[in-house]
Amino acid sequence: MPESKNHHYVPRSLLRGFAIPGTEHVHVFDKKAYRVFRAAIANVGAENMYNTVEFKGQRLNAEPLFDEHDAKLAELLKKLRREESLACLTEGDRVQLAFAVVVQRLRVRLVRTTIAALPRQLRQAFDEAGVGYSLDSAPDLDADQVKAMSLRMLRNAERFVPAFLEKHWVLHSTTSENPFWISDSPIVTSNPLPWGNDGLESRGVEIAWPISSTLLLSFLCPSLIAKLQSIAPSGAAILCSSPTIPADPGGVLHYNSLQTLQSSRYLYASTEEFPHAREILEENPSARHIETSMMLGGMGEAPPTRMPPGQWLVISGSHTYYCCAVDNWFESENRRIVTVTPGYEVELRNAIADSPHESIQLFDNAGPSWMMKMIELGIHPQDPCTVVVTHHGPPL
Repeated sequence: MPESKNHHYVPRSLLRGFAIPGTEHVHVFDKKAYRVFRAAIANVGAENMYNTVEFKGQRLNAEPLFDEHDAKLAELLKKLRREESLACLTEGDRVQLAFAVVVQRLRVRLVRTTIAALPRQLRQAFDEAGVGYSLDSAPDLDADQVKAMSLRMLRNAERFVPAFLEKHWVLHSTTSENPFWISDSPIVTSNPLPWGNDGLESRGVEIAWPISSTLLLSFLCPSLIAKLQSIAPSGAAILCSSPTIPADPGGVLHYNSLQTLQSSRYLYASTEEFPHAREILEENPSARHIETSMMLGGMGEAPPTRMPPGQWLVISGSHTYYCCAVDNWFESENRRIVTVTPGYEVELRNAIADSPHESIQLFDNAGPSWMMKMIELGIHPQDPCTVVVTHHGPPL
């Protein structure tokens, strides 16, 4: 049997869900060139010899390692597209789908270009910090080293499966007239929490995976459901039932925007129109061609947040999160004494009851001021608006 050469990092079975009706083609939007063209599924989401590595003078083709995985994925996608419901999935199906999401997240080209960019970014970070270094301390990686590192990452994909099984699964549906898009990096993330980040295991994260022009599978952090239960129990009950929810035009735009902003270069769709894609890219020009998903520059700078101005206390409890405006705080030995603004007493009491606590963090004028883990929280005996934070780790 001849050796396979055209290796897909977005499986053909997934791309077929976005095919032009009655064909094996998709419409492609090239973000960098700002043009739309039609291409065969066999030729997109793929590169020649993508999984072939030269090692000690030998050429190793890792592509066959994906064959069984992609065959199982094709059957699961066929089942979901036919039934349009998560109820058809067995427990084993869910495990396999969770694994497929992780593999898809790790196998794309953006992971490899991110790895290749790390030495350059590390040298830049040294320069910004005024630290001397030799080129040997952060040498550039050749193509085979990058491939080998990315394939080794895939060996640990099972580690993230529990994170997906613990989340709440929701299937979103739309019409063929207002379709979902997919991209060269199909697994995208968002976080509605102003202080949240987009890691697969981060508090508050939502992970989204379009599986056809009319279906998208999302995975919601349980903390979002727990917070919703306190606000709208009936809505939380619906989400906990793993439903199929019709997406309104705003929802479709949201998920398509994530594909636009988090992909390397290409979007794929069943229709020739990519509404709003150019507008999104004009507002975010750096997204036209993304080479890395990780930035090491700006050493010493606080990571960006969407917190409003002022002082805010964010408490991550056992089940969910809490946010209170702060009037003042001070340190006392191994403690922080924080007084929240009147009106947040109930939120503070609920936060303290939701133990054990993962962390507590103070934001000052939109940026993080301090964060503590290994903590114990208690209401000050003389003031219901004041929380006493005791740190059980090494001295502060």
